Amino acid sequence: MEDQIAQGDEENNVQVVGNATDFITGISNVRILCLSASTVEILTLYCEAIPIPIFSNLTHLTIQSKPEVGWDSLPGLLKNCPVLETLVFQVCTNPFKHHVIIIGDVGDVRLPKLKSLYLKSVKFKEEGIGLSKLLSGCNVLEELVLDDIWSCEWNSCSVSVATLKRLTVNCSYSNILHDSIAKSVLFDVPNLVYLEYTEVIASEYPKVNFRSLVEAKIDLQVARDQSDESSDSKFEDQVAQGNELVGNATDFITGISNVRILCLSASTLEILTVYCEAIPIFSNLTHLSIQSKPEVGWESLPRVLKNCPELETLVFQGLLHKATDKCGDVCLCKPREEEKEEVPSCLSSSPVKVLKILMNNDKIEKQMEQVKHFLETMPHLEQLVLYYESSFDEEVLAQLQIQTRAASPKCKVKLIPGNLSVSSAVPSSVSTKWVSLL
Repeated sequence: MEDQIAQGDEENNVQVVGNATDFITGISNVRILCLSASTVEILTLYCEAIPIPIFSNLTHLTIQSKPEVGWDSLPGLLKNCPVLETLVFQVCTNPFKHHVIIIGDVGDVRLPKLKSLYLKSVKFKEEGIGLSKLLSGCNVLEELVLDDIWSCEWNSCSVSVATLKRLTVNCSYSNILHDSIAKSVLFDVPNLVYLEYTEVIASEYPKVNFRSLVEAKIDLQVARDQSDESSDSKFEDQVAQGNELVGNATDFITGISNVRILCLSASTLEILTVYCEAIPIFSNLTHLSIQSKPEVGWESLPRVLKNCPELETLVFQGLLHKATDKCGDVCLCKPREEEKEEVPSCLSSSPVKVLKILMNNDKIEKQMEQVKHFLETMPHLEQLVLYYESSFDEEVLAQLQIQTRAASPKCKVKLIPGNLSVSSAVPSSVSTKWVSLL
């Protein structure tokens, strides 16, 4: 504020109108506070209190902001919130006009009581280093959401928080708008139990410590410069052809291999084919959900299923996928004659007891043939649950029970009509709470 007054003396004696000092001091005993973008700016321009008053009772702080508003007062504000438990940066932006809010130096910010941190469309002046500095001051952090922070632009990104239990990274538009990828991404979160990860694959993952992980929803993507590489070529074929792969997901996938509940997007299946040296053994995995898209093949799926020795429940979010000759016996895509003897048997040896399938009205006959293939091939099935749209022909489903010779005599078919809902078929060990916070 002193700078504003000094500037006013120099420029035709124009003085600052208004003083928010007493008002801000008067609300400093609040417990829950939401600051608009203009209020954050006013803390810088119209408040004489230097430093900002101590908010000794504040446990929940939400900061709303706009791209044109600076955050010069933010580090000073955060330093004076000694008992803050939840911090939310709320920014409404158009992802295709990526407006970011820049946070300055946060190296000396300490939030000793902070348990939940939500960052949306935030950009640090020091990029990944700035994020690391902020996290280093959060010694008891349990929940972290990085929404649209575009870490794929950074040279490196590190999330190292020993107390963290939930981590959500959502950069769903980065593969559409950017050519760059992070060279190095590090995770050291030994107590993490829930991971939701949507991001472009990095060049390398020097450390991936998810040793307590229970549930993960993975949506790996490729940037535009990665997408030029053939999605029909396996990792070893790319290397043999001398192609320099832009990203490598091997260490990341290996790092989550102790998970119990796993959901893989269609693009992740594709990445496992092209950008992963080997599929690890998922020794603890009991529940696997697969998302399918007509333009993406199932080439990696046989290797995934073969490496899930304890799998009990398998969920398909759709059955339609790109027909190739490399899907093994997981579907009806026929292999080439010279490869028939090498096709792995992943269904006939599958331990899966419960199979859940979310169907739609497109190419019904093809989907039904696939369902029959599952029934006739999987010997340990005890229950097949079909979720179908209300307009689906129930007579077709009825014939499934009559005409199909199931490989398992114990298998019972259950039909559930109505609106398709992934949540009804896919469990979640911990429900998200951010909707109530924003």
